[in-house]
Amino acid sequence: PSDPILPADQYRKLLDAFSTTYITTTSPTYQRLFSESPWFDKECKALRRRIRKMVRIIKSSNDPQTRAKLIDIKRTYRNMIHCKKQQYIFEAWSTLRSAVERHDSRSFWRLVRPSAPFNPATQISADEWIAYYSTSFASPNHLTDLLQSPLDLSSCSLSPTSSINFTSTRIFNIIMSMQRNKAPGPDMVPLDLFLTDPLWWSEHLTPVFTAISSALDIPDSWREAIIVPIFK
Repeated sequence: PSDPILPADQYRKLLDAFSTTYITTTSPTYQRLFSESPWFDKECKALRRRIRKMVRIIKSSNDPQTRAKLIDIKRTYRNMIHCKKQQYIFEAWSTLRSAVERHDSRSFWRLVRPSAPFNPATQISADEWIAYYSTSFASPNHLTDLLQSPLDLSSCSLSPTSSINFTSTRIFNIIMSMQRNKAPGPDMVPLDLFLTDPLWWSEHLTPVFTAISSALDIPDSWREAIIVPIFK
C-alpha cells in the first residue's frame, strides 16, 4: 500500500496549485527601470551621473586613467544597486511579517495588493480543500475516521458536557457576520476563501465542527488560523 500523504506535502501541493494561477512567470512587455524603483535613491542617481560624465570624457579624450577609474566606479555602482535592492526587499518582507503578527490589516493589504492582482479563476478544487483541512485539522483520535465519512456525522451525538448545536444555517450566518479585509493568521489562509462561497463552506464545515464538539478536542493548528473566530 502507498504511504499516506503528509499534511505538509498536501499543503505544498495546494501552494503549487495557487502559484500556477496567481503568480505570473512570463516576462512582462515593459521592464521597470532602476530609476523608477523605490530603492533607487539620491546616492544611486549621483553615482550614475558621475559614470555618465566619465563616459563622455573617455569618448572625447580616451584618457586611460579615467577609463581605469570608470571600471572601479561601475563596480561600486553595481554593488550599491544590489545592496539597496536587497535591503528594500528585506524591509518589505519584515513589514509584511510584522503586519501579520500584529493583525494589521491595512498594512498587510497595502503591501500585498500591488504584487498580487486578483484572479478569480482558481485551479484548486473543492475536494482538494476538503482533503487538506480534514488531514490538517483532524486530531489523533477517532475524529480522523469521522471526517472521512461526513454523511455519518449528522447522527453523532454531542457530549453531555457540551450544549453546542451546529447547523449549516448557523455556520453560514457566522461566516457572513465576520468582518472583511482582515489579515490572515500565521497559516496565511484568508477569510476571503470562505466568503467566496459561504453556503458551500457552511455545509461542509458543519459536520467538521460537530465532530470536534463531540470529541471535545480542538486541533492545535486552529489556534493560528482565521477559522478560530468561526468556531467561537
